Amino acid sequence: MTDQAHIEPSRLPVTFTVDGQSFSTGDFADGKERQQASEILRLAGLDPNAYDLGEIQGKDKPVSTKRFSAADLIDIEKGARFVSIRQKADVALMQDGVQGFVNRMAELDCEPYAEGELVICLVTPVGGAHDGCPVKTGVGVDELASWPMVPPHFIHLPDNIRFPRPHHSLSPKPGWLMHSRGIPGWGKAAPGVDWVSHVRAVICEAIA
Repeated sequence: MTDQAHIEPSRLPVTFTVDGQSFSTGDFADGKERQQASEILRLAGLDPNAYDLGEIQGKDKPVSTKRFSAADLIDIEKGARFVSIRQKADVALMQDGVQGFVNRMAELDCEPYAEGELVICLVTPVGGAHDGCPVKTGVGVDELASWPMVPPHFIHLPDNIRFPRPHHSLSPKPGWLMHSRGIPGWGKAAPGVDWVSHVRAVICEAIA
């Protein structure tokens, strides 16, 4: 009787996102969880000579982004959230993308933190049913890749906040809805202030 070779059970691919777009380790040629940052960028269609890779860190606390250069090895964990960071103009980097949004919201005392697929911020409306009460609001990470050139379209709010003319769908955060709200005339010099003012105005429309 011949010995049967030991066969280890195959592991399921680990899923992760880059700029909000979903991937798995099965998308890599070798299928491994340890990859160079450059390979993660290439998988997302980005040039490692023009971009570094960031990983959003933090849950239920202030969010931060750990930055990797192209040659850095990364052990990809399930649910990891990566973002692209342009290498040129470090001054501009602090204003762009997810980290730029988080930085600006922190400057405006909105206490941003990461939770699942959202960045959560506190916004206090002036007027309406929630006048003077801090309200948790959310923005999808996938909508912040082009911040501040393109503002988020959806505002995520708890489902107990109701509007007279709702235009919403389910949010990825349980118990929340994402409300469709465009911003006319975007492109001013203070996108952080403009965004908070926009969210505050939307919440003021709520009837409960």
